[in-house]
Amino acid sequence: MSRVRALAADERRSVRASRRNGWRGSALVRRVLAAGARAHTGYGGAAAFFAAVVAVYFAHALFGGGVLLPFDFLVYLDPVFAAGAPGALPARPSNVLMGWDRVYQFHPWLVFNFQAFARGEFPLWNPLSAGGTPHLALDQTAVLDPVAFVAGLLFGPHRAGTLRAVLSVGIAGAGMLALTRRLRLPAAGGLIAALAFSFGGWFILWLGRPMSVAAAWLPWILWGIDRLLEGRRPMLDAALVAGFVAFSLFAGHIETTAHVLVFAVIFTAFAARRHGSRPGTRLRAVLPGLAALAAGVAAAAILVLPFAAFLLGEAGGPGIRGGPDRSAIATLLAGLRGAVDPAQVLGTLTTAVVPVLALPGSLRFAAPPPNLGESTIYIGAVPLLLAVLAPVMSARRGEVWFWVAAAAAGLALCWRLPVWDLVNQLPGMRWTEPGRLRLVYVFAASVLSAYGVDALSRARLRIDWRVVLAAAALLGLGAIWTASRVDAADPDALRRGLAGWCAALLLLPALRMQPSPRLRLAIVGLTAVELTVALHGVQPTLPAEDVYPTTPVTTYLRQAAGSRIATYPIDGRKPMAGASHLVYGLDSVEGYNVLYSSRWRKLMDLINEGAPPRNDPGEDWVLLEDPGDPLVDLLGVDYLITADVGRDRLAGAGILRQFSNLAWEDGRVAILENPDPLPAAFFVERVHLVATPDAAAAALRRPELDFRREAVVEASTAESRIRPHLGAPLDAHGTIDARPSRFDEVILDLNRRTPGFLVIRSAFSRGWHATLDGQPRELLPTDVAFMGMEIPAGHHRLRLHYDPLAFRIGSAVTMITFLALAVGVLIEQQRKRRAWR
Repeated sequence: MSRVRALAADERRSVRASRRNGWRGSALVRRVLAAGARAHTGYGGAAAFFAAVVAVYFAHALFGGGVLLPFDFLVYLDPVFAAGAPGALPARPSNVLMGWDRVYQFHPWLVFNFQAFARGEFPLWNPLSAGGTPHLALDQTAVLDPVAFVAGLLFGPHRAGTLRAVLSVGIAGAGMLALTRRLRLPAAGGLIAALAFSFGGWFILWLGRPMSVAAAWLPWILWGIDRLLEGRRPMLDAALVAGFVAFSLFAGHIETTAHVLVFAVIFTAFAARRHGSRPGTRLRAVLPGLAALAAGVAAAAILVLPFAAFLLGEAGGPGIRGGPDRSAIATLLAGLRGAVDPAQVLGTLTTAVVPVLALPGSLRFAAPPPNLGESTIYIGAVPLLLAVLAPVMSARRGEVWFWVAAAAAGLALCWRLPVWDLVNQLPGMRWTEPGRLRLVYVFAASVLSAYGVDALSRARLRIDWRVVLAAAALLGLGAIWTASRVDAADPDALRRGLAGWCAALLLLPALRMQPSPRLRLAIVGLTAVELTVALHGVQPTLPAEDVYPTTPVTTYLRQAAGSRIATYPIDGRKPMAGASHLVYGLDSVEGYNVLYSSRWRKLMDLINEGAPPRNDPGEDWVLLEDPGDPLVDLLGVDYLITADVGRDRLAGAGILRQFSNLAWEDGRVAILENPDPLPAAFFVERVHLVATPDAAAAALRRPELDFRREAVVEASTAESRIRPHLGAPLDAHGTIDARPSRFDEVILDLNRRTPGFLVIRSAFSRGWHATLDGQPRELLPTDVAFMGMEIPAGHHRLRLHYDPLAFRIGSAVTMITFLALAVGVLIEQQRKRRAWR
């Protein structure tokens, strides 16, 4: 009997155990337990600490009403803004090299974007720069960037760039925390990685530029891929990855996003291995990740297709970005030889521990030019030491060595080492700047620092004091070498350059701390203090009233509504350079863009032919170098802004041949007026037909051609496109009334007694469409860079509208992609609910 009772009790215990095990093995309980375990890893505290660092680091910009823009150097260089200089200028201006693009391009573009939005327009076309440019297709204008849009709504257009920069740092750091959490790294390690990446040299020195915003989405893309390959919510995770890729592209730097995508493809294979795919099925396992990345590119087709169409078409083809085309053998040999510059390698390695590139007084340290912003690989000396310790001490060698290989490959490719440079010869990579692959190194090294913290947490490390003293001696020698590299006349640069060495010295005795929580606290504190000291203030914050102030010059020019301007520097002083005229709504024939129409470049080269060079700052600039050329009248330039150096010097420069009237001067700036520029639209008496832009340029340069009465029109099949009688003399009389219109629209009321030919002084582009009294009409390239068309007799209304085909197709692809992703997520959600029921 007792044996029977014992057997019954064993059975009851077995049943209870099986029920308990079955409950614990259910998917719901496993998820709840896993979520509970993750919640107690300290990542909530790490996120709060990171947010506090962001708030302290950018306190002046966020809460003090400042603008995060190094505008102060422009007060020293530009006589237009010297009059609006603040009362107390710094002894030295900000580093010109690092502030150049932000002041001359990105801030004016953001302001222009919001000017268009305020008018209820989508800025497809910019009529105020270089005779008119396809604004969206330039890609760096960031028209579609959601971060910039939110920043503009919250802070307004002039402070939008400030909040955008701060948000990009927050996005990058939060993404790194999310990624390291998925990699099952400790919270302290994730925090170190987040600080190293988002407050390191690469990110902070590119702060406020589209490349930093594009790179901020890198950790989120990798986080989404790792979730996707885990296979729990494939459609939702694929939609997240696609959205992050699209946001990176919308940020406005396709080159950086291209490097992000290349690294994301490699990480997809790594993530498939992490989740246990067998070698034979690994290719099939990575397909969801690759499909999600491709969906992200498709979701951004509204930007990618117009950019590609403009680059490959009107801008002159990919050769303008990647050099002349070469044979396959020449390309192979170039890749095998490489193009490494030892000075560049030394400079890059120096910036791993000396982050003084963008400080006043350290300009000589910025050479060579490719070492500009992407050269600084500084992530902090403490994270760098942790990254070095990771492969030595970590038990998770497979994962660690992936990141070691990624960091090494990033440097090898950006340095263009022999054999490695073969990757840079691939068509997609050849159109990008290899130096920006330092991003891959910075990101991988930051993740390695988290693995280093993980290794220290697992190990019982106690360093002998003799080792500490030896390392301290080496660091002391390094500090002396650092001081020799930094301009000693700038104590601030020296102090910042030594920040990393001091933090490394303090880390060595901290490694002896036990238990490990105290060690992790010391590492986090040293990293935060080091990065704050080393790089805080690299991009200065100025009062809002000191950034693009209203000056007497800008007031005078804005009163002359509808006028077109140009500039001419004297004694190195560049008035209203770059795209700065956009802030004030001024129309300039010059520009500082990523891409230009090849026709506009050809016309400007024709005008500047034979003029002495005026220290052209780069190929991205289009400048009027010969204001005395008669073709300036064809451009319609009303005013020339230059330095007020006296009439004799202006006459000696040949300026007064076209700009003979002195309209305004104040001792700093002179505004000269052109007494007889051509209007925005005019009729001509004769049309000369040519077949190519080169032939049009040659005809326009002939001395006997009067461009005021004659037009050079490209029409290869003249009989079918222009009526034969247009070759005969025409009546140039008629009335032209311009109506208020949008940025991407021109409306003219025309009245003629006889048929004629109209020249419209707006840059020609295939995206322009014309209707005459509601009927489509063909526009023809005229005078190399402008538009023209035949006008019949009578009263007519001409409407020109910019609506490129690539934008229409891209919009459709974007909408279809987002709709397909949304439908897929909804279907997956419904299936999950049915399964739950």
